[in-house]
Amino acid sequence: MANGPVRCPVCLFAPSSAGVLCSECRADLTEALVLAPEQVAGRVADPTRAALVDLWGRVHLLDPESTIGRDLGEGSGIAIHAPSVSRVHAKLVLDRGVWSVTDVGSSNGTFVEDARIDATTTIHAADRLRFGQVAFYFLDHVEDIPVNIIVDSDTVRPGTGAATLELPIEDPLVESWSEFQLHEPTGGGGGIVQIDGKQIQLTLAQLELVVVLTDRMEAETEKDPPDLRGFVSVPELLGKISLEVPLPRDAHVRQLIRRVRRAFIKAGLGDLIESRYGLGYRIRLLKARK
Repeated sequence: MANGPVRCPVCLFAPSSAGVLCSECRADLTEALVLAPEQVAGRVADPTRAALVDLWGRVHLLDPESTIGRDLGEGSGIAIHAPSVSRVHAKLVLDRGVWSVTDVGSSNGTFVEDARIDATTTIHAADRLRFGQVAFYFLDHVEDIPVNIIVDSDTVRPGTGAATLELPIEDPLVESWSEFQLHEPTGGGGGIVQIDGKQIQLTLAQLELVVVLTDRMEAETEKDPPDLRGFVSVPELLGKISLEVPLPRDAHVRQLIRRVRRAFIKAGLGDLIESRYGLGYRIRLLKARK
């Protein structure tokens, strides 16, 4: 590895602080989780260059076909001893250079960027995968990051720096709010979203995200079918949001989405941002801004 601080392999910007992850990326894995390091263990027979990274920043190498579940039997993959994970939960497969994930009939679902999958789904570097309530980052090349991470569970605990939240899987579109306002100070640097008397402080990029999503939903209130209204793709968001990183990429947009979701949920408003594979993201809000 090169000399100097180790950079987080997910955001490619901030220095690593928990295993290979930075504190912000790690926070995105701890939303609905109480887990000890000993409850997650990997086993490989023919490791590829790809891996899953857990919330302690540990790197779990993947075989070309890896099982995720509570009980691996004699197979390879990642064993997660948690109630929300089924005995055989999902499979990750490398086929002709492309990685995909398939849910194999789990009780609590498999998610890619918080969207529950119902078919084999292609995954990409820095995607956030969740099996039941246990989340990981997927990395497709790990040659230049440390793999053997020793975790002290007394100092690196799940939930540190993040709220314990249960994200709803599907919410209907919100038809109206008695109040929805955006307050953008003239000095810049972010602003406030106010919904039904609840105020959410947002950074500049987070506020820009909410503006883009609400603008699109308002512009498509008459679009048919309704379940396709208001979606904005990740490449489009990349061109419209001021991401404070040297080389903005898809993973940074997804991290931003997760943090805005978390802010809404902490304010007691639920998960107001919906993701749809192949379409992007939309806000569950139909009323024009005041």
